[in-house]
Amino acid sequence: MLALGDMRELGEYADRMHSGLADAVRSKRARRRFLCGPTCRALWQRLPRRRRERNRTRLGGRRREVGGAVREGDVIAIKGSLGSKMKHVVDGGPGGPAAAKCGSEK
Repeated sequence: MLALGDMRELGEYADRMHSGLADAVRSKRARRRFLCGPTCRALWQRLPRRRRERNRTRLGGRRREVGGAVREGDVIAIKGSLGSKMKHVVDGGPGGPAAAKCGSEK
């Protein structure tokens, strides 16, 4: 699974850099792809329609979705700047900590 949030430190290059991840994201055989943030939309738009999940602009709903989708034994790649608060996907919240569900030892 991939959980990607905005990398805000990219500034004026954010849309282009996020969009540039499309080939790498497409080539990975992730069961699910979760995107969160306004600049991740540039990436979302370049993914094939059958591979798109809803792009969220706010983390609250996304945190619950990721937590609810995790199955025992899943491997999750989570990336985003501290400003995008993707650390909350790992730390948990509604739906429980994603890391604990995967059997990770934070």
